[in-house]
Amino acid sequence: MAADQLHVLGVDHHQSPLHLREQMAVGPDVISQRLETLTSIDGIDAAVNLSTCNRCEYYIDGDNDHDRRLRELAEMQGADRGALRAHCYRLAGQECIRHLFRVSASLESMVVGEYQILHQIRTAYQQSREGGFSSSLVDAIFQRSLSAGKDIRNETGIGKYKLSMASIAVDLATHVFGGLKKRKMLIVGAGDMAELAVTHFCDKGIRKVGICNRTRERADKLIDRQADLAMFEVLSWGDLSTHLAHYDIVVTSTSAPGYVITADMVSQAMQQRGNKALMLIDLAIPRDVDRATSNLDDVYCYNVDDLEQVISENRSLREEEIIDAASLVDQHVEETLRVVDQSRKRMRQDIASWFEGLVDQEYQRFEAKTDGLTTDQQTACRYALGRLANKIEHHLHAYLGRNDDDP
Repeated sequence: MAADQLHVLGVDHHQSPLHLREQMAVGPDVISQRLETLTSIDGIDAAVNLSTCNRCEYYIDGDNDHDRRLRELAEMQGADRGALRAHCYRLAGQECIRHLFRVSASLESMVVGEYQILHQIRTAYQQSREGGFSSSLVDAIFQRSLSAGKDIRNETGIGKYKLSMASIAVDLATHVFGGLKKRKMLIVGAGDMAELAVTHFCDKGIRKVGICNRTRERADKLIDRQADLAMFEVLSWGDLSTHLAHYDIVVTSTSAPGYVITADMVSQAMQQRGNKALMLIDLAIPRDVDRATSNLDDVYCYNVDDLEQVISENRSLREEEIIDAASLVDQHVEETLRVVDQSRKRMRQDIASWFEGLVDQEYQRFEAKTDGLTTDQQTACRYALGRLANKIEHHLHAYLGRNDDDP
């Protein structure tokens, strides 16, 4: 189990344009299919996909042919290979592990200190493991990354502001409308981001909330977890265009592959609203809302990239906590590498001991069945058995350690 077998290829909000992140986005219903495709490729033993609103990453246990992996990912995702090559990051071994731990600690999040990422990493890892796409190395690294992320949150003040994409959306809405107590909100989608939006907006006194989701069951479950059921209403997905006219704030966070709200839909809604402002907050990747809606009068449309300026201002509030958290990440990475290295050494020692015992056992069995061998013949026989065992052991280590022959 060598740490340098693990590597990551990914795109995120730091260095990848939104259109590429949209091409690379993986919906929850196709993740298993993507992992099955990857692990069926020669040289890949295990894979994990982490896909959030701001990143798509593939962690791979296998050979380190980055150029080949990039071609395979571009083809599998239908992404532009040139753009992917220019904007993706490719990290291996210790740097890959450090990156994962920083992601777990929310240091790579758009909103540093947000608390959704640990749940997202745990879900990604569990999906890989339950599908049979994991490995002992992936298990060790991801389990320790989750533990590190939790420790860093508990031991630093990085999460004390409790900021999230949803809380920033609330700030924007409050700025546009001057207050939310008389406003009605439409939630399109019923996943984790939708629930966060409901929580943050309800805390600010929103008057009415409509939930519109493709499957009514998930919308019902979201409402069942709320305290004031009277202020919620489940709406028909097929009538989404009609619903837009009756709400002041629309927050979308679906996993749809294309737009669920078009400029024509919003234009028709605005004709019914008169001169009343409409705010669209698109938290989805790929985008749910056609960007052309921003050209309509009295329509305020924001997507995840539009929030970056607000988020950048919040980062300065956490500079000291970020430094402390980064230092703890380094400590956790060093400890993880030490544990993985010790595990590899124990495995090598156990294998060597097993082969030594096997040679002794087989020689004694051979010796008991033969008579009259000279000392030289006995020595030659034992040498041959030992040489055969060493060759098998060498090939076994080469397979397990990707030709890493360190003792």
